[in-house]
Amino acid sequence: MAEINFSSLNPSGIKWLMTARVIVVTALLGTTILVEAQHGGSYISPYLSILYFLIIVTYFLTILYSLLLNRIKALTLFAYIQIFGDLLFDSTLIYITGGVGSPFIFLYFLSIIASSVILFRQGSLITASLSCLLFSALAIFQYNDILLLPIPTILLDISTISLSLNALFFKVFLNIAAFYLVAFFSSRVSESLRSTHEELEEKKGIVKELQNLNENILQSLTNGLITTDLSGIIISFNKASEEITGWRRGEVVGKCWDNFFPQFPARELLLKVKVSQGNSFTYEIEFLKNQNMKYLGFTVSLLKDEGGNITGLIGNFRDLTDIRKMEEYLKRIDRLAAIGEVAAGMAHEIRNPMASISGSVQVLKEKVGDNGITGRLMDIVIKESERLDGIINNFLQYARPKPIQFVFCNINYILNSVVTLLKNNPKYGSNLNISINCETENLSLMADSKQLEQVFWNLAINAMEAMPNGGDLRILVSRDRRKNHFSENSKNDIPYIKFLFSDTGVGISHNNRAKLFSPFYTTKEGGTGLGLAIVYRIVEEHHGIIEVESEPEKGSRFIIYLPEKQML
Repeated sequence: MAEINFSSLNPSGIKWLMTARVIVVTALLGTTILVEAQHGGSYISPYLSILYFLIIVTYFLTILYSLLLNRIKALTLFAYIQIFGDLLFDSTLIYITGGVGSPFIFLYFLSIIASSVILFRQGSLITASLSCLLFSALAIFQYNDILLLPIPTILLDISTISLSLNALFFKVFLNIAAFYLVAFFSSRVSESLRSTHEELEEKKGIVKELQNLNENILQSLTNGLITTDLSGIIISFNKASEEITGWRRGEVVGKCWDNFFPQFPARELLLKVKVSQGNSFTYEIEFLKNQNMKYLGFTVSLLKDEGGNITGLIGNFRDLTDIRKMEEYLKRIDRLAAIGEVAAGMAHEIRNPMASISGSVQVLKEKVGDNGITGRLMDIVIKESERLDGIINNFLQYARPKPIQFVFCNINYILNSVVTLLKNNPKYGSNLNISINCETENLSLMADSKQLEQVFWNLAINAMEAMPNGGDLRILVSRDRRKNHFSENSKNDIPYIKFLFSDTGVGISHNNRAKLFSPFYTTKEGGTGLGLAIVYRIVEEHHGIIEVESEPEKGSRFIIYLPEKQML
């Protein structure tokens, strides 16, 4: 016989054995009490006392086994010990109920079947062999009067007449043959069930692996992927979908597509996909989440089963926001370059005669004096000439900026200087609250200090002009990391300094935001339309990024990212 592996049994098999034992013993106890009650017998006879003792011992051992189960590692050996204990119980019960003539010989069969269930063929044959030895010993002792049988009771009307040797031998032989037959057939059934279970578990494992692989593929996609049924109920929502939209899987799955993407309802998409030649429909939408506007590009196709039947929709989408920003940036660069080349030359041609006109009017004014309408008109000419000269200077600064002198700048110092000038300016500082929140006092970056001061000044002036009745301007400065959009070979995030100018002004409409940084575009009376254009040019030359978040009557947020260090 093969060597026994004492550590291969599953704990659930031991639990099953203990449960079966309790059920059999309880049924035996209940049957005994029921029969005695029907026949009016005594519940405290010597025979029943032994039976009660055996049942109590069995309960006690089962409790002990359950306490030891989690502490014992050799579970197979533990199972053999329990089965041997069961065989001793069976033999004792058979002895007190008539020996070889007892009606409880079937308990040996139950023990053999139980061992085949948890220990399979090897266990059932060992149990059958032990049953043969115990039963044969019991028969020999009974034949030689070594063990006296107890007096039968009302419960068990068993004949205690001695059997002849031939009859005893036949009875023993018949039971031994039955033991091994039961062991053989029960073990075959058990082995077959085990083989079937193992195959099923193996197939379950394969299916589980395929499901995990499929789930991992879906969750590893960089594009969002949504599937729905024919009624538009969302079935799956991958990780990229969560990252792009900001919705959690639990918020979306089981709900209707139309609740989240109402621009194209599910039924409309189903029709569009069906009539399309490529069995797919592509479109873009504006997506607003947490006050952030994104542009999403969708490709929707049909979801089919293995029979080719349509079961729903597959929505594959990605975030096009950065692509759209880059497209706008490139268009703006081309437009500004063309404007700059033409207008810079014109500005010089206008500036020279304007200087002559202004100088001539000032000389005439000295002769005329301040009295009369002529003097007032000359003041208007001089004032407007100075204003026009300021516009030309701003434009030349924008169209032909000076070379950048990169040095390490103390951000806190520059911001405080700008805010101090603003607070002491009677035009702006009287009814406005300005606060600066810098991550550290000595935060610095490599930039042109004069141009950086110009950026802060223009943004602050723009914010204050958006709050004519007063308000709050908050300036927040912190470190951040993001990809370098100006380098195609950059794969890693680089350190940036993030500047946030947040006001409580009138806000900017979506249509105006698209033209915000165009030169000469303004919505303010008397504005030149060059302040934010100059900001954009300076940020661009510092390899930075500027973003705007705003809604009418809800204020504006200008966000600038400048690299801490420049590649000189």
